[in-house]
Amino acid sequence: MALNLQTVLADKNNFRLGQFKAKMVALDGTTQEYVVDYPTQQELAEGWRPVLPKKSKTQPSHHFSVYLSQLPPYLWKYLHLKYDREGREHYNTVHDNIYSYTVKKTPSDEISFKLFNEVKKVIPDRQKIKSMLIDLEKDHVKGWLIVKAQSLM
Repeated sequence: MALNLQTVLADKNNFRLGQFKAKMVALDGTTQEYVVDYPTQQELAEGWRPVLPKKSKTQPSHHFSVYLSQLPPYLWKYLHLKYDREGREHYNTVHDNIYSYTVKKTPSDEISFKLFNEVKKVIPDRQKIKSMLIDLEKDHVKGWLIVKAQSLM
């Protein structure tokens, strides 16, 4: 995975959203600490998946408020619609070790689900993808899903 690694020069309070500390022990026994960045939408579109540390007191936890097209693909299976007390639809919060995601519901989510299923096929239908991309671009949808669909065109 092509992650951007930076040597840790500051304390844990200087993490940006999505960053976490990782330690690497070399064969000679020396230890180096790195800050691992959150994967880009391009990396997610290419199929990269972050290997995350488990929750602990020493690791920061991160909460993301994202649109459906930005939710990492391996987490879509954990997404479910729920209803609040007033009967409004919303998605459950999805957790992945130190990351948690609140997915904002939008009118274009139905098309996003269809596009997700199409890009996951072994032989996707390019005409369907093109049509769905046009609809999603009208709604200014961004994220790894759009990058992946555009790469299949």
